[in-house]
Amino acid sequence: MYKNITTINLLKAFVMPRILYIMQMLPLFLPSSFFTQLRKLFRTFLWSGKGARIPYDRLILPKNLGGFALPDAQLYYRAIHLKRWLQIHVPSFHTLGTELELLQLDPAQKAALWGLSPSTLHTHALLRGTSLVMKQLLKEHNLLNNPSLFMPADLTPFAVRSNVSHLAPVWLKIRKYTTGDFLKAASSPSPDQHPLNDILMSSNFLETAELHSISRVLLDKKALNSEITWFERFFLHSSPPRGLISLLYTALNKPQNSELPQHLKTWEADLHTTFSDTEIRRIYSGSHGFSRCVRVQEHSYKVMTQWYQTPKQLYIKGLSTSDKCWRCGKESGTLLHIFWSCPGVKQFWTDISEAIHKVTKVKIVLTPGLVLLWLPTPEFSPSKRDLVTQLIQAARLLIPLKWLCRDPPLHSQWVMKVDHISRMEELASWEVRKHAQYIKIWSPWKTFRTSEAVH
Repeated sequence: MYKNITTINLLKAFVMPRILYIMQMLPLFLPSSFFTQLRKLFRTFLWSGKGARIPYDRLILPKNLGGFALPDAQLYYRAIHLKRWLQIHVPSFHTLGTELELLQLDPAQKAALWGLSPSTLHTHALLRGTSLVMKQLLKEHNLLNNPSLFMPADLTPFAVRSNVSHLAPVWLKIRKYTTGDFLKAASSPSPDQHPLNDILMSSNFLETAELHSISRVLLDKKALNSEITWFERFFLHSSPPRGLISLLYTALNKPQNSELPQHLKTWEADLHTTFSDTEIRRIYSGSHGFSRCVRVQEHSYKVMTQWYQTPKQLYIKGLSTSDKCWRCGKESGTLLHIFWSCPGVKQFWTDISEAIHKVTKVKIVLTPGLVLLWLPTPEFSPSKRDLVTQLIQAARLLIPLKWLCRDPPLHSQWVMKVDHISRMEELASWEVRKHAQYIKIWSPWKTFRTSEAVH
């Protein structure tokens, strides 16, 4: 997996920027087969042509949702077209190019961009992709209310499927307003104070009747009382937010299935508990380790996802004749047993607990939840909590190094591992200009090592 993390970083740094640049400069329609082929190439590169150990849908999730933040080209493609859609329809997002494009569209084409009518933009090179992406996303995500309060008022006939071709002039009068303005005027107890009242009063009988008819349909849909969606909130921005494509990508990149992953269900069964939403977020936040070291991130993710091939897993797969632990030879060799409850490692964790007390001057009770999944969060100051986490992490890293060995890790090996992590963290602190924070966290360890050297 160490190679997998490095490969993902290479894709992020060297491949995706080139793909995104082309997508943004030429926002053309791309068929799903293009992204299917690109996804196959990514998987082949990531797993060296072998079978995938982690589903692709989980790999592309953010790290705080238990994924590996592998960039997905199709989601970025959708985010880019959503940005174009916002630039066309949100006044504060307008650019000169999008204003010119908007002037060339008739009401039916505008309605197609809102998903209110069959797309008439198949021949439009630049807006065809935006129209089709929006149509697909409206089916999959709750992007817009129906009708949306931010929709241009001249599109309201399309929202209620009304044929008003003979009343087109009245809709041209109110096209600079939104559906929200239209509904507020129709439902206001004192309409004479609203700017739309002049239009309503100046219209002829048929136009006024049509306006009131459509307003009743919209009011029956309770559009005024509907809560605006996360996507509609962009209409409230006074200017485009920084990193708009990244914001849209993050909003679209959510788990398709809200069910708890199988590896967390296994941990719940092993620890005889049920994780709360807060605990799940804590597990995910620690799933890549509290370190910039790739090997530490790899190990933390392997523990969370139960990646290691334990005797029990090999026995279930028919690759072993026994599921017993190789150390004690008595109990079933689950991941919890190998890392924590085996009598062969009990003394090791006792020694680690005493060493942590000597280093931090804080008494801490190590539990399987804390050692393996960082639950619960230690109630210390941030600097001490970070140091305790690194010390536990160093001890846990030694278990796989003694895989299939009867002897547990040694205290001296733990000290060497902590020293190594300390050096890596110091180099990283210089890179991100946080050396003062590194000194604050690691000074107790430096003192401990100095006192050991004296004795």
